[in-house]
Amino acid sequence: MIGIKGIVLLTRFDYVDRFFGREALKSMTVSLEKNWPSQLMQPVGISKDYPEALLKAVDEQLLNEYFDNQVSRFFDLGVASAAAVVSRYFQLYADDKNPQGFLQQMARTRRFLIGLGELEVGQLNNTSVFIHLNYGQPYLESVLLSEIGFLAGGVQICGAGPVSYTIQGKGEFSIEFILEWAG
Repeated sequence: MIGIKGIVLLTRFDYVDRFFGREALKSMTVSLEKNWPSQLMQPVGISKDYPEALLKAVDEQLLNEYFDNQVSRFFDLGVASAAAVVSRYFQLYADDKNPQGFLQQMARTRRFLIGLGELEVGQLNNTSVFIHLNYGQPYLESVLLSEIGFLAGGVQICGAGPVSYTIQGKGEFSIEFILEWAG
């Protein structure tokens, strides 16, 4: 994944800061700066493009040092990240209690907010959607789970009840799933 936006990295750093503390974040960034000095010497820009390899390094450190090698915890990271991102970029949909609107807007703005890949959303009924995510290349499981978690957290912030997802199909470059919630 070439062209991951800085906001994706920042949500991970924010997660470490909020759930593991400032010292853990400092330790993480010092460790990352050893291999990524040119990328991390400047503040991370929210809309700046970063290489997928940096995101992979961040996710590996999260997995090994903070998530006890449980890749499923990236879903929780995505849900937690939605709180900061939705309130900043999608507040209208939260105010209007419009989860469908949030997902449609996310599909339109994903390339500007997240970077590489495409998100397609098809409404099945008032409380469920069919989602097709195509990364255009092999994807990291951590990235997929955090994005599903972000979408689930986002629809909840926008008025949906408890959210679940069911994977319908999974390929090397893409995934299809149903996201549904209580009305």
